Amino acid sequence: MPAAAAGSEARFEAAVVGDLRAATVRYPADAGLRLLISDLWRTGSAFARLWDTGIVGVHDSDTKTVHHPDVGPITLDCDVLIAPGSNLRIVAYTAAPGSDAADQLRLLHALGTQVHDGRKHSGISRDARRCRRWQGRALGRATKKSRKHNSAAPLDLPAAGGSSISPMNDERPDVLTIGQLAHRTGLPVRTLRFWSDQGAVPPVARSSSGYRLYDAESVARVELVRTLRELGLGLADVCRVLSGRTTVAEIAKLHVAALDAQIRSLTVSRAVLSTVATRGSTAEETALMNRLARLSAAERKQIIDEFKEEVFGSLHLEPHLRDRIHTYNIELPADPTPQQVDAWIELAELVRNPGFRARLRTWMELNTPAPGQGPPPGAPIWWARQVVQTVADVRRRGVAPEGPEAAKVLSQLFGDADRTAVLHSLKAGIEAEAERYRMLVARVRGQAAAPDATEELQWMALALLTQATEVGPAS
Repeated sequence: MPAAAAGSEARFEAAVVGDLRAATVRYPADAGLRLLISDLWRTGSAFARLWDTGIVGVHDSDTKTVHHPDVGPITLDCDVLIAPGSNLRIVAYTAAPGSDAADQLRLLHALGTQVHDGRKHSGISRDARRCRRWQGRALGRATKKSRKHNSAAPLDLPAAGGSSISPMNDERPDVLTIGQLAHRTGLPVRTLRFWSDQGAVPPVARSSSGYRLYDAESVARVELVRTLRELGLGLADVCRVLSGRTTVAEIAKLHVAALDAQIRSLTVSRAVLSTVATRGSTAEETALMNRLARLSAAERKQIIDEFKEEVFGSLHLEPHLRDRIHTYNIELPADPTPQQVDAWIELAELVRNPGFRARLRTWMELNTPAPGQGPPPGAPIWWARQVVQTVADVRRRGVAPEGPEAAKVLSQLFGDADRTAVLHSLKAGIEAEAERYRMLVARVRGQAAAPDATEELQWMALALLTQATEVGPAS
């Protein structure tokens, strides 16, 4: 059985069980009803399962497919009409004018007439012909009475059916029932009914029985609503667009901004989780990293300003250097990459560390020229990258820091500068993690930083320490 048919049958079963449950409330002393339910419960596992769940079914509008030997399957709208306060249930099968089902029914009507006229060749029994004639007379009387109250002409089923189906609205042959609209658009009836209730797809008319009717424009409107919903617009925004209170372009602009914000938030979340996975962080560390990653621009600026004041504020600097430090900023872009967010988390943790601030301030004091004085002995290591580049070239050639060639390199780099002072400056920078700080700042800014020079710095430190040890006893 197809999934759609199975679902329809399941809904019908639930509704029937719900009817029985309601009947037990209305007729609590009815022994026959109790016996019926007891028998069904014992013999029918499906009934027992539905009854034990306490389900209360509702008869919804649905479609039913009748398989006829002459014209094949006929899909009809099926509605169960309930008279409040009574046990009456009227099952109405309808076909909208102009639909395939209506054409099939007309064809069957014609076929039934032909069979009736040629009954001597049809093999139909005399009793069956008599029954059909009785049905025809009864149907004719019902038709005359109906036409006095309703302009909609009934549509007879063929002789094989013996029933009558009334079109929804003969004055509007182009209309669709909600079931047909669902079939045409591929959407569930429940979804269309909800959209209709919210005003997104209002019916163009209602039948004499109060059922919703739609037209070809409704089909196009459904497609537009579906498209806007798939793009993430809420139904309220969709209704505003359809009513002309706003345009698709205006709504799209707002949703682009909202999506951008969501993407930024997801980027931050991804960066935090990536960092947590890489570091193997604890729950407390994860919470801290998440807070740091989601700080506003003003909060991030405050962290950097406090760091600058503590590290650089007490330095005696030339005016032009103080101006450069004053304008020195470390800003995370409005649309950062995961790598930038990850670098910001690490940098924020670093600059908020009091020990790091103290070590970096000591390193700055040893390597920043005071007003009216020349650069300190070790300053070229940090402010002139050619020093690091020279050491990198020497290391690639395999020069050992303890050998005589290393001493020649140091003389080339620092001349007659005090080697002890140079070593002190270098060690202060290594302990302050100045190179790590430089790399993080470049990553946050999205800049192409010079390669990490940690190994070159350590080579220089070992070479300076070796030279200082050799010179010490002689002096």
